[in-house]
Amino acid sequence: MVNSLYPYQELKAANVSGTKEILRLATHGRVKPLHYVSTVSVFSRAEHAQGKSLREQESIDDHVRYLTGGYAQSKWVAEKLVTIARSRGLPVAIYRPGRITGHSQTGAWRTDDLLCRMLKGCIQLGGMPAIAGEEQLELTPVDYVSRAIVALSRRKASLGQAFHLFNPVTISIDDLVAATNAFGYPLQKMAYDAWLDELERFIDGVTENVLAPLTPLFPKKGQNGRQGQAPKRAFDRRNAVTSLGGTSIICPPADSKLISTYLSYLLESGFLPVPQATTIH
Repeated sequence: MVNSLYPYQELKAANVSGTKEILRLATHGRVKPLHYVSTVSVFSRAEHAQGKSLREQESIDDHVRYLTGGYAQSKWVAEKLVTIARSRGLPVAIYRPGRITGHSQTGAWRTDDLLCRMLKGCIQLGGMPAIAGEEQLELTPVDYVSRAIVALSRRKASLGQAFHLFNPVTISIDDLVAATNAFGYPLQKMAYDAWLDELERFIDGVTENVLAPLTPLFPKKGQNGRQGQAPKRAFDRRNAVTSLGGTSIICPPADSKLISTYLSYLLESGFLPVPQATTIH
């Protein structure tokens, strides 16, 4: 279960207890290999030293004390259970996706996804916040993640390994704003506090914004370290790249073409309003 607002206790049943049941199944009778989908969020920002890439085989142990948010915490506990089982002889492969987004060809995407709602909310406001440490967005299309996991899971050599499945080509907030403007939605980059003030005024007015239920995720500057200069995590993906070598499975770059594909789907599905501009690229 993925939820950015729920505390650990709300996610424990699905993410932790559910993993326990899968481990019981894998070890009942004949031992069955386990392919576990985790997340790169099991690594905290605070524990990560700048300039050092987080390797796929790196232990997650030292990161738990710095993790914030129930989702990351629940996934850390679940992965820890899996690694304990692995140390006791269970054949395990661990896959850690990045920020999973819509299909790169069709644009199909869950519209209750946080990033989808963020995009629509910003379009409603006409502004996107500049958040310290988040100048680049990592978007990993779901078709890449799914194809990679299936291919890797069919290789016996994958057992005992971990794989980072994320997009090495990120998109800047400036380029995201430009691509959204080119599609027909007027959008500008705004200072975080100014954007937050605008969001609060918008919510207090008569018009609804899809970000209204998510305001706890956007504290004022200085609160909860949101605007602090937390070190940016850099992930190594050598295992994934090497193991997928010789296949056609390559992560599509996060660029204006991908953004246009997503916007087209979100428009056609009725999630986004019709752009004001007459020309849609």
